[in-house]
Amino acid sequence: MGIYNGDGMVSSGFDPANDGTVYKLVEETTCADPAAYIAVGSMLPEWAEHQCTTKCDQGCIGSRCFCDGADPDIPDRNLCLSAELCRAACDAHDHRSPAFVAAVAAGGTPSVCSGIDIAKETSSCRLIMEQVVDGAPVDCTLAAVQQEKYLHLRKVYGSVCTHAGDFGERAGVLTVTNRVQVGVDYVLDPHMTQSIEVTEPASPIPGAELLTFDDTTPPRGLSR
Repeated sequence: MGIYNGDGMVSSGFDPANDGTVYKLVEETTCADPAAYIAVGSMLPEWAEHQCTTKCDQGCIGSRCFCDGADPDIPDRNLCLSAELCRAACDAHDHRSPAFVAAVAAGGTPSVCSGIDIAKETSSCRLIMEQVVDGAPVDCTLAAVQQEKYLHLRKVYGSVCTHAGDFGERAGVLTVTNRVQVGVDYVLDPHMTQSIEVTEPASPIPGAELLTFDDTTPPRGLSR
């Protein structure tokens, strides 16, 4: 499953402790040229079979059909898959992927995927073919899309949650403890019967205690 961080990134596929894959999110846009997408003939066979026309025209039964995503405009480049499976398909079309390496070794010429355009309202996506300029991969030329129909995810190599820059946005602070909250003063109204309830695990923590100070009658008292 993909994981977004504060910079609109999502990770998927490879071991995040090693060769991770990160996707940069650009909303409400797609590639301007349909030829930028990988055609079925340049896909790995196990993913080409999810092309919408091939899978859905004769009827499809099962949990991996996703036939609500058929696109008549570019039928040979549209896959009927969930967003998670679309990311898996793009990660499979990678020069580090075992399936990709095996296909090339067998004489195949699959295309490398550099990103995905995922439909927001239907289960479909298009794999973006890697383009290299001056030895470096570049994104396709983008076109704005009305009605917020698509998410454009550009693949970037690397891992999330491994460098200080990955934690640029503070979402909150979580403290994990089986002790009561410490560093807090509770002030009670004097001359009134009141109580403080402290809950502990079944096995008490050695040395745990509650200190109460009585300020109403000198000398100041201390109770445990």
